[in-house]
Amino acid sequence: MCGRARVTASGALLLASVSACLNANPSFDEDATSDATATSGTTTPSTSATTSAGPTAGTEPSTDSSTDPSTDPSTDPTTDPSTSASTSGVGTTTTSSGATDTSATLATGETDTSSTTAAGPAFPDDWLYRQKIQFNTLTNAVDLLDFPVLIPLAAPDFDFSHARPDGADLRFVDDDEVTVLAHETEVWIEGQDPLARIWVRVPTLDQLSDQDHIWLYYGSPDATPGDDPGAVWTADYWGVWHLSTLDDSTSLEHHALDNQGATMGPGRVGDGHDFDGAASIDLPTPNAPGIVDTSDGHASIWFRADVPPNDIAHVFYLSDVVTGDGHGAENELHGNLKVSGQFQGFACCNASNAQGPVAGEGGWHHALLSWTLGDSKPLKVFFDGAPVSTNENQMTLFDFTALIRLGRPGAAERFFTGTVDEFRLSTAARDETWAKTEFITVDDPASFLSFGAEEPL
Repeated sequence: MCGRARVTASGALLLASVSACLNANPSFDEDATSDATATSGTTTPSTSATTSAGPTAGTEPSTDSSTDPSTDPSTDPTTDPSTSASTSGVGTTTTSSGATDTSATLATGETDTSSTTAAGPAFPDDWLYRQKIQFNTLTNAVDLLDFPVLIPLAAPDFDFSHARPDGADLRFVDDDEVTVLAHETEVWIEGQDPLARIWVRVPTLDQLSDQDHIWLYYGSPDATPGDDPGAVWTADYWGVWHLSTLDDSTSLEHHALDNQGATMGPGRVGDGHDFDGAASIDLPTPNAPGIVDTSDGHASIWFRADVPPNDIAHVFYLSDVVTGDGHGAENELHGNLKVSGQFQGFACCNASNAQGPVAGEGGWHHALLSWTLGDSKPLKVFFDGAPVSTNENQMTLFDFTALIRLGRPGAAERFFTGTVDEFRLSTAARDETWAKTEFITVDDPASFLSFGAEEPL
């Protein structure tokens, strides 16, 4: 069984679900996870980090006189570092766009008074280990900025006995060995064969490189949770639904409005939601400038189709009217399955692209639809990381302010049967390099990243 530890924006670990994971992800092994148990963030700090595998923890750092007492839990008796997001151990700043940015050096709650050594940045003395995580982007034609990379942790690549049992001590650091990167833990499983799935915002994934890398630091028994989901998903993301819950991970908190019969089940990364041919999930619609007719954008999703539909079946559906049926009479964008079992990306009345057949085969697939307003070929569809085709029709109106839904269109028809996971909406268009990397980091992480040897600090 696989437990899902969902991390909220406040940094608290919440037990979200326990479900079978076989077939959900090839890297999940049923035997390996059958004895695993999920944990909440209330687990007491572990002392396993002080084993003989590395040096013993150093003394606690003294208070830095430059620390702002209004945010430092060591000087503010009203702050509880075990529950406060402001003491998560990740420095936070606000960008010009208003988005929270945690790509900063270690700050409140873990004040650093130690000196930088050859082993890495100036972390407190009780961070005992680090590992290099190296990326393979040799086939990437362009740099990717602020890219959310999925980091899978499992034996033998990572020694969970050297980390806290709740993962609160994990910190990801850029290759400059100073900048702490924002991360969100979607899956954290304890037990005989533990594993984790963690999203990390990487400022730049270099093109044409097999040397680009980040660092993972761990082994601090007194660390407080460092998760900051809202900073992982940058300002252009209008919503990110992992579907292990129906919450939005962005700082906009566009949580699902209504679930009509969809049930939780094994997904592609963590848990997803199953649709039985009569279920749907409604998501919030923009009530301010966002995914409207003035914006480029993209939508992406992981899905597994159980059976070919008797009619076109909508995996996701966006429209400017609530009662649309997906026949193309309204301004709409959707990803759907045709009767043939092919996947189709469709936008604004007369634009479509298809790939497949995929329905009924039992496999997971990734689709990304990207649009650029004013372009002579505005809609691009990428399926499993590869371009399908480009729409030849001019489209200038994208107004999805009435309905955003998973599982069917506005009308109670054309239902999807299968499972969906990792649905995202953004006001930024994406190219082939982005689509390919978004697919491969989930589908085949072993070809995309590798772990260096553990380094005692």
